[in-house]
Amino acid sequence: MSLVYAYTRHREPTSGEVVLSGNEWEASRAPMTEVVAMTLRTWAGTCAVDPGLGVAWAAVNRLAPGATATVQYVISQALARYVSAGLITGLAVAATQAASTRIDYVVSFRDPRMDGGPLRITGAF
Repeated sequence: MSLVYAYTRHREPTSGEVVLSGNEWEASRAPMTEVVAMTLRTWAGTCAVDPGLGVAWAAVNRLAPGATATVQYVISQALARYVSAGLITGLAVAATQAASTRIDYVVSFRDPRMDGGPLRITGAF
């Protein structure tokens, strides 16, 4: 068992939103997973505190040829800050055209401060 290196507010598992009732801190089970998920939910340029946070989803045209490659690129660019800081390693992004207007993606990485295998986040745009 490893030591806890991060604490977080209790969050709603499906949305990632902070649950305000109780207002308690808890040991984060996967700190960088929370950070990566928050980054994927944020459109680039919309965070007033950190304008560089987020994915450039506006650059993706789901109907254009190569849309899956564009999704892979914009996600990789958004997460590059964590890779260069050494906060995550082994970043891999895959995207597939699931429907004419939907692209599914899978992001996998490792948190070097945690024991265990790769962490995985899936989503759709």
